[in-house]
Amino acid sequence: MGWKITVFDERTAYARTYDFPGCQIIKHPCPRVSSDLLNTLDAAFVMSHNLQIDAKTLATLQPLSIAYISLLGTQYIVVTKCLN
Repeated sequence: MGWKITVFDERTAYARTYDFPGCQIIKHPCPRVSSDLLNTLDAAFVMSHNLQIDAKTLATLQPLSIAYISLLGTQYIVVTKCLN
């Protein structure tokens, strides 16, 4: 499909290059990533399965002009933790 995929994960034990061949890997918290880079995104799939990281990431992405933002996780996390 010709997609360019960038994986952002501030946790050093995750998002290893051998797990995501052909992808650009950025190992910084989303709020520290250059806004120039973030503004090039067409879509974002947020799925660290860590509520604090996902919340920071969503807060960073929300004001940008990204056509599609998705939060992936268990129903328990999304409904119970986010809505309470």
